[in-house]
Amino acid sequence: MDSFLFDLDDELRRNLSNISLDADSKFTLFLDTFIDVINTHSTLVKLSRRKPKLASKPWITKGILKSIKTKKKRLFRRKIKHQNNAEYLQIYKI
Repeated sequence: MDSFLFDLDDELRRNLSNISLDADSKFTLFLDTFIDVINTHSTLVKLSRRKPKLASKPWITKGILKSIKTKKKRLFRRKIKHQNNAEYLQIYKI
């Protein structure tokens, strides 16, 4: 965090000190500088399609996800084992 603040301060002093621009131009320059410093100090992480959905549901814990996965596996095995039985097919689809 300290290196981020130091670099941001350094870049802002270098970019905004000698320029006599209007407020809008200075803000645009500040924003560009800020984004550049953020990009140098942070890493991009690609989220899977599932991660944003889970982020919107904070009550779903890792334990719950594991239980769901186990249940689906067990039901799938039953469905495969009893392919001709419509009852297992209906339970699997639920």
